[in-house]
Amino acid sequence: MSVDYGKDLWCLDDFSPTMPEVTGRTVPIQRLVRRLYTPRGSCPDCPNDGIDVRDFLNTGSALTDTQIAGIIAGELRKDVACLDVTVVATFSGPTPKRTLTIDIVGELADGPFALVIGVDQLTVELLKAT
Repeated sequence: MSVDYGKDLWCLDDFSPTMPEVTGRTVPIQRLVRRLYTPRGSCPDCPNDGIDVRDFLNTGSALTDTQIAGIIAGELRKDVACLDVTVVATFSGPTPKRTLTIDIVGELADGPFALVIGVDQLTVELLKAT
């Protein structure tokens, strides 16, 4: 099934100097990843969208891995292209150097997708996308 997700500029963590356009599944995948490092309220057109998953590392949270996975899944479901999503959040290491791996399996209009995202104190990085 061919779905038109429109066009966007390549932008996972920053714009590319060459400003290439992307189409197809890359468009919603990039949007989903950006939702996970864009603090809520920082985008004027979408004031209730975005979370910064690094905050889960930087604060002594009383939330469980399952609760954090639920928060992430809820944020991803806000995107109109994301029909369904399941998230597993796994923390590793001691608090000062703690990391988070986010495994995401979901459904777009044109079929399933899977993402693995690595998070440390400074970065949110797409490690794998299928």
